[in-house]
Amino acid sequence: MDLGKLRAEFLICLPAKNMTWSKDIKFESMQQDVVAATIRNEILQKKPLPNSYIMNFMKVFMSKIEEFGGEISEVTFEAYGDILTKPVSEITYKHYDVKGVSISLQENNTLIAEGTTGLKTWQASQRMAEYLVDDCSLLKDKHVLELGAGLGLLGLTVCSLCNCGSYLLSDHHSSVLHKLQRNIAENSNNLLCIPSVVDIDWEEVSQNGFTNSLKEKIQCVDVVLAADVVYDVKIIQPLVQTLLLIIRIMKEEGKIFVASTIRNEATYESFLKELDEHGLVSNEVTKQSPQLFIYDKTANITILDITLRK
Repeated sequence: MDLGKLRAEFLICLPAKNMTWSKDIKFESMQQDVVAATIRNEILQKKPLPNSYIMNFMKVFMSKIEEFGGEISEVTFEAYGDILTKPVSEITYKHYDVKGVSISLQENNTLIAEGTTGLKTWQASQRMAEYLVDDCSLLKDKHVLELGAGLGLLGLTVCSLCNCGSYLLSDHHSSVLHKLQRNIAENSNNLLCIPSVVDIDWEEVSQNGFTNSLKEKIQCVDVVLAADVVYDVKIIQPLVQTLLLIIRIMKEEGKIFVASTIRNEATYESFLKELDEHGLVSNEVTKQSPQLFIYDKTANITILDITLRK
């Protein structure tokens, strides 16, 4: 059984039913190894996973042991008992391993929490991170602005592996901005570049433009990134208007990349149409990069290189 793969899947809270289980778990020695790699992993002492996830993992694990004709060992029962008696943690994490760098995020498991989708990591940010860290020359010494940064996985991955000149993470929801700040602090020891955080409200920007202080920041920007921001037709117009304002303010040779998981063709087509109507040209990035994160390989994810029509 690939314990390294199991450990990585466990630490990002992949549903246990989706894991590949070996019949070797019917043996006591393998059960001990599984428990050591997952439930007893030392990173969980300070940064625990959600208790509900761990409970479900153990139930599936024990069910698989019996399904494969084994007996649940004392070590496995003891681990399960510890979970039942352990206090539920209010603050929980997911842990991503990227090229040997561990990134820990305070993150929600639910799709929507506290009225926002920003408290969960989405696939397009992982795909974008893979593209960028595969060729860090794209960001070397560059000043980067990220829109809709959410919990910061894209930015923290880039800032851990690429030597950016500076990195500005932006979002708008107060809970997202709070956790974003916490996640930067949690991972600061691994960062080559410490990002800063700013509140950017696309609706406000599309109606009233940027404040003078934000304009000054954007004038220095070389690269703009956005991932999984095209999910609701209601936000497409203010998003595109914000991109148009940015491209007019940022450095003339600057780049804009937008990564999207296409869940609804009509929504994505609306985004492309809005770009075109605002004089923005989009070209799909076709380069394939090694997969560093664990997510559905069949997901329809695109990265667009966006420029101003000449």
